[in-house]
Amino acid sequence: MTEHGDSHGRRPDPHEHGHGDGGHDHGPPVWRGLTRWLYPILYRNPASNRLVVELAALTADDRVLDIGCGPGAAVRAAAPLVEEAVGADPSDRMLRMARRRSRALSNVRYHQAPAHHLPFGDDVFTAVWTVHSMHHWGDEEAGVSEVLRVLASGGRFLVVEQLDPGKPWGIDEAGIDRITSMTQDAGFADVQWTKHRVGRADEVVIEGRA
Repeated sequence: MTEHGDSHGRRPDPHEHGHGDGGHDHGPPVWRGLTRWLYPILYRNPASNRLVVELAALTADDRVLDIGCGPGAAVRAAAPLVEEAVGADPSDRMLRMARRRSRALSNVRYHQAPAHHLPFGDDVFTAVWTVHSMHHWGDEEAGVSEVLRVLASGGRFLVVEQLDPGKPWGIDEAGIDRITSMTQDAGFADVQWTKHRVGRADEVVIEGRA
């Protein structure tokens, strides 16, 4: 069960990785190697995915996009709750796995694309999230701008990162401030962040509205 921890207001390890960081071929050599192949087997439905689906407060009218979707666990978790669930990831291998695991879901589709060049029109989605993926984006500012472009007015954007500054994939409070400021500067409103205890890890969720 997900445990919710402390909340913070507006700006003032392989364990529990999001969903497919290892599929991005520009990661550290060790992550590009054996870990990249083991991840989809060991972490088919991480608690961090369930957390973001819960926090997004999805409804049957929502159209959601998961950036850096990996093998698609969060997309599949959202699919029964929404009109359409879409995943985007630059890794062809991860997308092949995602499509195979999602064959029974008629409202799911996947696209090979980086965050800074999303192949969608303007105002398409009502919710966009990225779980343990933003630190892989080649151009974070361009990616956040793309998210704002594809979100409909009032749509929700959620960034989930692990609060673990001692790890290459972790984030510290300076990183939280940087992402929060970047999201606000891009034009998002009501930007805030919260901390959630998930298993043995603390997850930071930064949210904003288009």
